Amino acid sequence: MTDGNRLARTGRGPRLLAVGELFPPDLGADEVQATDITYLAFADVTADALARLRPEVILAPLVGPDFDCLDLAERLSGAGFHGRFRAVAPKVPDPALVRREIAERFPALDFDLLVLDDDS
Repeated sequence: MTDGNRLARTGRGPRLLAVGELFPPDLGADEVQATDITYLAFADVTADALARLRPEVILAPLVGPDFDCLDLAERLSGAGFHGRFRAVAPKVPDPALVRREIAERFPALDFDLLVLDDDS
């Protein structure tokens, strides 16, 4: 989706930015409403868009058809974003390895990996 397709905000809950082909997971927070989420394609994530939207949390797939979390972390870091970035994946063999790699390469980002089917 492009910026033109973003949803209006209600002013309740955190400002979420979902990047790429991602259906928001159940975040377990009653205050999060669908209207508190803005959807952008990876190509639309720019410093200007981040400054305009001021997201508190960015959600994206760990690996998507056009980008992965390293690509997005690099773009966010280059744009001066220092907020929370959460990658979402159905299953990951070694989630700690992904977390360490992002933390080492992009220490200013508050990164975590949300594994939806974590058997560990």
